Amino acid sequence: MSENEKIPPQDAIQDLYRGLGCTLYALAKTDGRLQSEETETLRLLLMNDPNGLVALEAFDIQDQYQVLTEDAYAYAFRRFAAHRMVLNESIKKHFIQCMEQLAEAYDGVSKKENEILRRFRRDITHL
Repeated sequence: MSENEKIPPQDAIQDLYRGLGCTLYALAKTDGRLQSEETETLRLLLMNDPNGLVALEAFDIQDQYQVLTEDAYAYAFRRFAAHRMVLNESIKKHFIQCMEQLAEAYDGVSKKENEILRRFRRDITHL
């Protein structure tokens, strides 16, 4: 990190991770139901991330309330847009990698998952 870059406020980072949890949920539910392999991959992906628990909690809340995938995705991007000044290239890259790894967790990447991945890459890149 250069001297000119400020350390982002933790609450903004946590809100970005809430958004990540919601997009991961939207991706996992895009084919209709959560697979145990997806859930396990998600937990392994995020358990060592300092803010992973925030993303996991957001994912679980979406699942508990059976939020529609489009609503979860829209909520996530409201979080991302609200903190676009903190959403740097490193965080974007990390979030894209998380999405890709989750998509590959169960029986390869489906057509619907691939559509969500393309949309996610496009949308997050434009922020």
